[in-house]
Amino acid sequence: MQLRNLETYVRSGGKWSRVQYSNQVRGAFYNAAYNGDAQACELGTCLRAESSGGVSVKMTAGKLFRFWPEAAFTQSLVKPAQVEAIFTTAQTRLVQDTAGGADDRANAKYLVNTAAAWATDAWVQSGTANGSTGAYSAALTDVGNGQLRLATNDWKAVNFTTATDTQVDELGVAPAGGRAPIANSADNDDDVVRIMYIGDSITQGSAPQAGTAQDSFRRNLWNGLMTDASLPQVDFVGTRLGTSTADVNSCANNTTAVDTGVYKLPEFDTAHQGYWGACVDQVNTALPQALSTLKAAVRDQEPDVAVIHIGTNNLHNDAANGVANAVTQLRAMIETLRAADDDITILVAQVIPYLNTEGGTEEASVAAYNAQIASQIAPLSTAKSKVVVVDQHAGFATTMLRDRFHPNDQGEAVIADKWLAALKSNNLLKD
Repeated sequence: MQLRNLETYVRSGGKWSRVQYSNQVRGAFYNAAYNGDAQACELGTCLRAESSGGVSVKMTAGKLFRFWPEAAFTQSLVKPAQVEAIFTTAQTRLVQDTAGGADDRANAKYLVNTAAAWATDAWVQSGTANGSTGAYSAALTDVGNGQLRLATNDWKAVNFTTATDTQVDELGVAPAGGRAPIANSADNDDDVVRIMYIGDSITQGSAPQAGTAQDSFRRNLWNGLMTDASLPQVDFVGTRLGTSTADVNSCANNTTAVDTGVYKLPEFDTAHQGYWGACVDQVNTALPQALSTLKAAVRDQEPDVAVIHIGTNNLHNDAANGVANAVTQLRAMIETLRAADDDITILVAQVIPYLNTEGGTEEASVAAYNAQIASQIAPLSTAKSKVVVVDQHAGFATTMLRDRFHPNDQGEAVIADKWLAALKSNNLLKD
């Protein structure tokens, strides 16, 4: 893996300034827990200088490689309270281990991202300033992590930002951005495939603040899309980026709940349109404003594909009419999506099971609802706007639930695999 041109930009007073630049990087190997097991990696030992700039590192099985600038942490000239946004970027690609040797780069599956963090002066000036000990404490505060990207043989920019689209556009033309660090940004690519995930808590997921962290199937699906070099870039779109803390399944209208919960492993595109505890009609009522907001964005963010898993809360809260109401509102949701874009493709799930009691058996209404989706929703497909029913229920065992309603890690992986297969088999991942 070759890495070069690690840069950090800070926006303050309406202007961008580059506060950090390093052509070469330093780093260390860690296990996934980052629990102080760092193995330092220095130039001349496991880092190799490259004539095209930067350094390369030979990856080690079962290890993560964390990299940082040659100068490690540098003091910012902008006070934290005056920082309006941060942008970090680095360039990466795969290179051969031995020049002239066998080229096995096609077998590599390496994901890379950038991040940003603040540290106190005392921490920077201590013996841990090079970062190699992994001594993270209250002295260091993470700003955030960028999305994971698949490294390929071609140079690729990997970015992280807290900026808005408008602010990023400023950076792209600013003198400080002379190397156009956003050139490889998915949001800046007209050919990117934009996907909106619509649903309830199964789509939203939950943050550690809620007690049990489940990032939702969207993280698994993102990683599946990123690790296939034959696929075009994708952009998950939506007006929500995190989780809401409302933990109810009562069809309470949570569509206005603030999505401030942070995912445990947020190195994926977290944009979505999922609402904890909501029924189909509540989400459908919120959709027009969300779609309007996305269309009005600096870069048009309207979805090309909608992926829907919804209805469980209707079934749980209305034994008499839940199935009928959910199907009626699902039909209305399809019309809402088509009113915004009459050639959108819509994937609709036959939903996963839920239990009638804790430790009980599957609720019978799930089968009735899924049968109605097959008979009433599938025929809504048109020549311009295809509707594809995806059977998320088949093969999903109740042991794949972490409680009565929500998938565990295994369940999320199963859901993601089926969505990925549906996106591929219906030729929806074409630039």
